[in-house]
Amino acid sequence: MWRSVFVEKKKSKISFWGVILICFGIAFLIIGITGYLQQLGQKDWPMETATVINVDQRTESSGSRHGYRHRRTVYDITYQYEANGNVYTGEILKSSTPKKLGETFSIKFNPDTPNSSVEYTEPSLVPVLSGLAAFIVFGFIGFRMIQKSFTKK
Repeated sequence: MWRSVFVEKKKSKISFWGVILICFGIAFLIIGITGYLQQLGQKDWPMETATVINVDQRTESSGSRHGYRHRRTVYDITYQYEANGNVYTGEILKSSTPKKLGETFSIKFNPDTPNSSVEYTEPSLVPVLSGLAAFIVFGFIGFRMIQKSFTKK
């Protein structure tokens, strides 16, 4: 009798975590689709040339349970652009690719609020694909956990 109660409790925990993983997968997919739709909404924003006015280099580190620390160099880039006769600034945070002071590149700005800008000029499917990949991985693992909790030995 005690064994069957313990096994039932263990099975319900497995199915609970399986549902949680599936929910994570769905959330990542929704975030990816939302990001892509946001980029599509910015497709018709006017383009302008931006000039790099400041670059801050820093090292980020992330730890692990085993004491290994991964370090990577990131760049916070401040740029300046002109829109509707006014000068605005924007930032690219945690870029893995450095830019040089005075370097120019294309940006898009919001015509309704010109102080809002983005550094990408075309919508990218990367957010959707990464969301889909997360959904497939988390969904598969979660489904298998739920399936395992209902199989009898």
